[in-house]
Amino acid sequence: MSLEDIKKRFFGSEELTVDYSEAPETYRERKLREIEAAEDRAENLKERTQKHLEELKTDLDEMKEYTDDEGLKVVDDVAEDFAQSQKLTVERAEFSDRIEQHLEDLEDFVSEFNDVSEKQGQVMRRINNRTELLGVLEDVNNHVSNIQDFLSSRYTALQKYRGIKELEEEISQIKDDIQEKKIEKNSISTEEEEEKKEDIEEEIEKLKDSDDWQQLQDKKQRLQELKEEKQEIRNRISKNISTMRRGLKKLIYQVQNDEIEFDAEISKLDKVSEGEYVEAGNIQEELEEARKRIKEEEVLEPRQIQNFVDASRELSEFEGLIEKRDSLEKEVGELENEVQNMSIKEKIEGLERDLRDVEDSIERKRSRKADLNKEISELEKERKNKIQDLEVKMNKGLDAEISLEKS
Repeated sequence: MSLEDIKKRFFGSEELTVDYSEAPETYRERKLREIEAAEDRAENLKERTQKHLEELKTDLDEMKEYTDDEGLKVVDDVAEDFAQSQKLTVERAEFSDRIEQHLEDLEDFVSEFNDVSEKQGQVMRRINNRTELLGVLEDVNNHVSNIQDFLSSRYTALQKYRGIKELEEEISQIKDDIQEKKIEKNSISTEEEEEKKEDIEEEIEKLKDSDDWQQLQDKKQRLQELKEEKQEIRNRISKNISTMRRGLKKLIYQVQNDEIEFDAEISKLDKVSEGEYVEAGNIQEELEEARKRIKEEEVLEPRQIQNFVDASRELSEFEGLIEKRDSLEKEVGELENEVQNMSIKEKIEGLERDLRDVEDSIERKRSRKADLNKEISELEKERKNKIQDLEVKMNKGLDAEISLEKS
């Protein structure tokens, strides 16, 4: 039983409290021998890769000068082409300084180097006894296996250290991000906008207490009344014409086809039935004649005849209604111009636009503050989770009870 085992048996796991930012250094100090051994081994393996590449280039240079024992020029040519192309592959090869990626780069290189044609493969086998190339390739393959073994064994201490260091850097970056967002949040102030908003509201209130504003409201009220009166006349005309339309259409058809005599201008009623009643002018005579003919000729059902008669009598003052509507329309237009040209209206509208702008600015700032609060909360939660992950990694790596403090 080792000394560490005896300590754990009698005293339990070591308890240690450190700031999270000191976690990587704490881990490295306690695993220094293993980490340094892994770092040295990784450097040696990377140097070994470069040595093998140099050996490959040397053998490929020698292959360019190869002369076949039986004088076969085709063998010489293939050997030379192979040597030139593969030397380019060696010279183009790049390997990461991180041993994990270094291994992947090396595996890709070996795969590319071994990707030769059948003819090149035959030549390689033929000249095997005259070159060290195949032996070097075997050394490279063994080198790949050595790196793989290293990564799965002695490298783990260094790998864990790097994982802890990267996690601590992520936590520190999150801390910086939180600080930046807090600074931005604290820099957002709506005080100036709130004061401006209050000033605008006071100015608007002052203007709305003036005689000019009351005069504007009176004009608007009168304008609304005129529009409603005009619409009422329009509705009255439209409703009665709609009630009469079926009878008018039938009457007009029969008159135009000489089935009924009509002692007035039927064209006026045709305009009325098509909704062009403004152009019809005075139609009192035409309406009286229409009532008479529809009843005499029984153009409609009895109930429909009564409805027609009632509606036509409602329009007994048709021309006067049209004149009244036109008069109202003219008065509405004049009053609208008066309202539009009142200076106080323009002043109030300008102030209300300013008020909307300042309210939008306040809302944007408040919204940004709310977003920042949410982002800060999410970052703090993420930071807490990562510190917990870091504690787990430290506990497993050092086989101790580690408590990390937030700085």
